[in-house]
Amino acid sequence: MSSSDPLLLEVCGYENLEAALYYIYDNLNDPPDEKNEEAWLIDLQNRLIWGYEAGKNEDHDAVVLEAIQFTMRDYGMTPVMLTGEVKRILDDLTLV
Repeated sequence: MSSSDPLLLEVCGYENLEAALYYIYDNLNDPPDEKNEEAWLIDLQNRLIWGYEAGKNEDHDAVVLEAIQFTMRDYGMTPVMLTGEVKRILDDLTLV
């Protein structure tokens, strides 16, 4: 991950991923239990930092998509305004 991509840093921020997880928790196929939640989120965060591959884990995909939506909302952005790695991830997740 390029540290010069502030949007990706926002998306993969622990608090943002945690909020996204809580928001869609009941819709996940195999949500982490309370004991494993922190490790699950850190694993997802690492996957985002080192190059996220959509389609490998539906639950990760759902949380990442929600985290991107949270970030777009916070910055008043639309999908066409995204650039770089976040745009690539969103495109992969939505099959655009």
